[in-house]
Amino acid sequence: MIVVSTVYGEQYKSEIVTLVRDEDIIYEDIIDTDEDGISDGYEALIGTDTSNADTDGDGFSDSYEMLILNTNPLEYDEDMDLDKDMASNKEEMKLGTNPYIKDTDFDGIIDSDDIEPLNTDINAKEDINYDVSVPEGKFDLVTAYIDSNGNRCRSVYNHLTGQSKL
Repeated sequence: MIVVSTVYGEQYKSEIVTLVRDEDIIYEDIIDTDEDGISDGYEALIGTDTSNADTDGDGFSDSYEMLILNTNPLEYDEDMDLDKDMASNKEEMKLGTNPYIKDTDFDGIIDSDDIEPLNTDINAKEDINYDVSVPEGKFDLVTAYIDSNGNRCRSVYNHLTGQSKL
């Protein structure tokens, strides 16, 4: 999705579409041949394979790399460990844990050591770090602001999904 803002602050959202010819008619359609969550028109723009959900063959769909990992879907990166918790991004995807948070369930036990990394162990007696950094991808709009209590805050909006990360 492309979001265009006018000088007056109005926003217009538009999908990157594919032009389809059907007999004598040409029309716009959002086609996703490989069903990876990225339209063929956008895949053609960024250079990913429209018929392969995992262009670089690393085990992550192109949309997972772009929207979750914020990595390049054209570069093999299965073995990366973005949060340095000793669980590779591939392992984190299988577990359902967050690849940017060492301790997904905030119980003080890092994901690679946690028997149940999605269930908070309230008896863990570990120091818990609630400071979570949200990765900024090239498709994100980051807005910094100060809330009513004087706290510095950030909002991260992803143009591809149309969703805020914070």
